[in-house]
Amino acid sequence: MKPGNSFAAVALGLVICLFCTVSASQQYDVQKDINDFFNSLRGSFSRLAGSSQLKSTRLKDAEILFIATMKKNRAYYKLLRINSEGKVISEATRGKKVIRPMRDISSQRWFGKARDKREEYYSLIKDKERGRYYLLWCRPVIKDNRFIGAVAVEIDLWDSFHEYSNRVYYPFLIKLKNRGLFSHKWRNSFTFVKKPLQIPGTEDISVLYIPEIKDGAPLPKLKDPAEEIITLEPDHGMGGSAVPWIITLSILTVLTVSGLVVFVLKRKNKVKESDT
Repeated sequence: MKPGNSFAAVALGLVICLFCTVSASQQYDVQKDINDFFNSLRGSFSRLAGSSQLKSTRLKDAEILFIATMKKNRAYYKLLRINSEGKVISEATRGKKVIRPMRDISSQRWFGKARDKREEYYSLIKDKERGRYYLLWCRPVIKDNRFIGAVAVEIDLWDSFHEYSNRVYYPFLIKLKNRGLFSHKWRNSFTFVKKPLQIPGTEDISVLYIPEIKDGAPLPKLKDPAEEIITLEPDHGMGGSAVPWIITLSILTVLTVSGLVVFVLKRKNKVKESDT
């Protein structure tokens, strides 16, 4: 096989692989992606609760860790360090200075669970003044098998979905108790899928998104009773392709480069043949 033909075969193989990648990229699971996102937040909070800084008697160590954690996790709105007696000894709120209020919260259920059962606690609270929903997570702080206090975090639910939306291209809508909470590039379409989410502390929260497309046709309707297919009026202004523009650009780039290389190799072969 001539070098030009050999390279053309390789280039064709690369193009086929790229098209396979494009096809795979369309097969997304929005429900799993969002659940995984919040599970990663849960994991980072668990590591925070087990850090040596929170077990130190120096409050400054925990406060420095709080500030660094909030810079890394934009959805974190507030972090609290509570001592074994149920007093808030350090409080970090986004956009404000760290304070040491010594506020007594020993009667709060979430602290009682951490103190008495040494278990984590998850719930959802609403700030009526700001109209925002926050995940309230609390975990015990254990040192030498002794309860020495707890750490709690308030996570802004809207900011969490905003941070997640910056990582994805597909449109979706989040509903909390059948009320719209957050939308990303959302427009009405012929059909969409509604699936429940498992976010620690929440109940009756779901995601709506457009089903993936294979070979230009909608997927068959799902049979899981937990999944709901809802039909809406068509939105004629939507249009566009489900494949990201970057993938299309990559295909064109591979084809262009492959063609140029094949052309150069064939030209070199002709020059060699004429010389002989």
